[in-house]
Amino acid sequence: MHLHLETEINAPADTAWQALGPMFAQIDQWASFVQTSRPIDRSEVPDDLTVDPTAPVPGRETTTKATLIEVLTNYDDAGRTLTFHGVGVPRIVTRARNVQSIRTTSPTTSTVVFEVDFDLWGPFRIFDPILRRRMAATFGDVQADLKRHAEHARV
Repeated sequence: MHLHLETEINAPADTAWQALGPMFAQIDQWASFVQTSRPIDRSEVPDDLTVDPTAPVPGRETTTKATLIEVLTNYDDAGRTLTFHGVGVPRIVTRARNVQSIRTTSPTTSTVVFEVDFDLWGPFRIFDPILRRRMAATFGDVQADLKRHAEHARV
């Protein structure tokens, strides 16, 4: 399952990127559904994932209704894009990946883009439509929170 979500932000791309990229592990400071967030260290990264050496942290652990580790596998500060993989997702999810980027639309506006991929195991694929709606709502809320945060940030 693939989701493509975009939100216009009335703030420069660099302002929005600071929260999304360099402060990746502090998502709890601006995303309303995240109760806690902390940076992880390399010892918490599964052997099958490679952390981008330019990433500010290997990843983060977030607590919402559940606890999830998100490992940064691609990080491009100059291009304002990152990729993370979810670890510790329910067993019916065989892959959880999110590519997030911020692009400039004008000197005072930007667009946040999420490309979200989730794959469900075997017979659980029947739940794709339900998961699609839930993930679209969840990641839409994250984009709305980022928009509010960036638009009210003091530069």
